[in-house]
Amino acid sequence: MSDRNDIESPFLTRGGNKKAAVILTAAFFCYFASESLLRQAAAGKMQANGMTIDAVVSKLPEGIRETVQRKLEIAKLQEQLKSVKTPEERIFALIALGNASSDNDLELAYAEILDKYPSNPASEQAYTHFLLAPKDAKRSVSLEQFRNFMSKVSDTDRIRLWTIAYSKMIDNDLPPAEIISFFTPIIENPPPFKDYKALFLEIGELAFQNKKPKLTVRCKT
Repeated sequence: MSDRNDIESPFLTRGGNKKAAVILTAAFFCYFASESLLRQAAAGKMQANGMTIDAVVSKLPEGIRETVQRKLEIAKLQEQLKSVKTPEERIFALIALGNASSDNDLELAYAEILDKYPSNPASEQAYTHFLLAPKDAKRSVSLEQFRNFMSKVSDTDRIRLWTIAYSKMIDNDLPPAEIISFFTPIIENPPPFKDYKALFLEIGELAFQNKKPKLTVRCKT
């Protein structure tokens, strides 16, 4: 039977007891510390017995380490949000923080972006997230609102947004006539980009199924 002293532990090295105490203290701190203290730790302003917080966290057991790392990452993103200087930086910081937190926090971030920066091209993710969302959602973007927003982005970004709009309309089982009507302006005046070809073929098939021969031809030319 093995002697208890023969059992190896990553903490029981020279000064192991002291190191273990530091690590356990840091774990307790990260679970229960106030938000302001976590932000200081995430910003690298705190140390534990000469060890950085990152160094301490790396020594924690896996289950605890993942939780602590997530809390510190959220605190770091909260700290970064306080230092943004432009609307674009704030939009991206809100989305990053929402992604790191929870689905609900991400939706709240998107809602704030729509409310505060409705004309900013960087708000694209908020628009696509809430496009055709149910009326009881935190926000809902209509097709008309989405079309107006698309006029504010670059030509290359607009290709992606038209494609997202088509997918959302299909997913929401919108009537073919409504889908065709939404895309008719771009088909009648197509942009000079081959990237639209796949989308036009999809709409052309829909037009063919709904007996729109002229539109079908335009989609294939």
